[in-house]
Amino acid sequence: MAQRLITIGGIGGSGTRAVIRVLRQAGAYIGANLNRAMDNFDFQRHFMVEWLRPTLDHWVGRGPEIDEAAAAASFDQFMDIHVGRAGRDPEVVAWKHPRTIYCLPALHRIRPGIRFIHLVRDGRDMVLSANQHQRDDLGPVLLTEAEQQLSPQVQSQLVWARGNALVADFAEHEMSGAYLRIRFEDLCFEPAAVIGQILDLAGIGEVDEELMSEVSVPRSIGRWRKQELEPFVPEFEEALERFGYAGAEWTRAEPAEESAADLDSLPSLSRLIGDVLEPAAVVVGGYHKYGPGIAARVLRLGGRFMGARHLDRDLVAADFSSLVGIAQSVLAARLAGTPVPTSGLERRLVWFLARHFEGLDPAGRQWGFASQRALDVLPALDALLPEMRFVHIVVDPRTRPDGLSPVPPWAHAAARQAGWDGFDGGRWIDFWSYVNLEAMLYGEEAMGDRYLLVRVEDLVADPAHWIDRVSQFAGHGPGNAEMVSEMWLEPPERRHDPDILPGSIVAEALEAFGY
Repeated sequence: MAQRLITIGGIGGSGTRAVIRVLRQAGAYIGANLNRAMDNFDFQRHFMVEWLRPTLDHWVGRGPEIDEAAAAASFDQFMDIHVGRAGRDPEVVAWKHPRTIYCLPALHRIRPGIRFIHLVRDGRDMVLSANQHQRDDLGPVLLTEAEQQLSPQVQSQLVWARGNALVADFAEHEMSGAYLRIRFEDLCFEPAAVIGQILDLAGIGEVDEELMSEVSVPRSIGRWRKQELEPFVPEFEEALERFGYAGAEWTRAEPAEESAADLDSLPSLSRLIGDVLEPAAVVVGGYHKYGPGIAARVLRLGGRFMGARHLDRDLVAADFSSLVGIAQSVLAARLAGTPVPTSGLERRLVWFLARHFEGLDPAGRQWGFASQRALDVLPALDALLPEMRFVHIVVDPRTRPDGLSPVPPWAHAAARQAGWDGFDGGRWIDFWSYVNLEAMLYGEEAMGDRYLLVRVEDLVADPAHWIDRVSQFAGHGPGNAEMVSEMWLEPPERRHDPDILPGSIVAEALEAFGY
């Protein structure tokens, strides 16, 4: 039986996982050796690692043609392993890895029948994403030396424009009938039509509610409207227009905003805590993309309810993360040295808990949630949940790709509101230092044994010990092998070495956290 081969790729963060989930639900075999983003490790290890750079180098005119026979042998090895894991002979074989886009010419030449699904997402949102791995890793190939000296956001503009244009130019001319380009926003807002196109390309299944349920609208759609963007370079503007984003009015998918009537119908927080909910919640917060999610998975394996809906892919509570206005008010009060407000947070916390437990009976449940925003509002949250335990995840800010980016706009607004100039001309690392140092001081002084600090570096170096610490801190007893299996992070690598003045807030924070 002739197998139909389908691969999915795009700039990292474009939504490729939603497509592979649809294909899996429709009956395609997608592999068994996948990471949490459903990227295929077999493809990465047995083909991409060896052939991505040679293919891309030749594609942009910086290297010789690849050895097609050797590339074909690597691909055959990948397919033997990939399909061999199925234990059967699947009709449709699919795999996804965002960087497949840079292997496309090689794949097409060695297997002309391959079908390719190209995910494109609004570049204005993409340049604000924390996922800039392709820019960081492949920028030296896609950008000139002069362009590599531009700001990180402008480099992201160019990588998004060139990466997508390279693929579109090649596939439109070379893969007629075997190429499908999807805008992620269309998949989110018109799932039936777009899933129909995916199934047509794959030659399987029919659109139904189960398939459409595999697609969710992330809160990050339209984030460019609420954050600061640097001026667009002409190449980026042209790519936005080409892919249908020039002036496109995509709107952010907000959580169902709480109205006064909604809040009036909900019980008070004092009635919820103790009468319905266990008072000793465990909350996880910190400025790390994956650390809070790993802690949340450990707590869930310990039997603690960490949410069932309205979570992002890392188990972070998306609804709580949206409370930027509350974070601004809390930060302004702390900077001004005035009492931290709790009234606004209390109203929204009741609303958040109603959605957190949506459709479930919360009575008697051990519960908690993970959210970066919890770190921003820690004193107010502790005032409202006085028996709460807090797990503070921290990582060396010099390992963050955005460490030298500007201070977030909402933090600038809080500083202006407080009449504080400490963030003027500041970098994200200055903001990180202030918020994390204040959280640690508050936790140690005000919360005592209800506060646990976990460094990502220590979690990576000794996962068994630190996962055991998290589990016992939450009251779940010793950690176990299943909990430890949730630890998949690699050691953080330092990305930049900023100037740090002796006695500065950055120097103080780095010393306090052992960096």
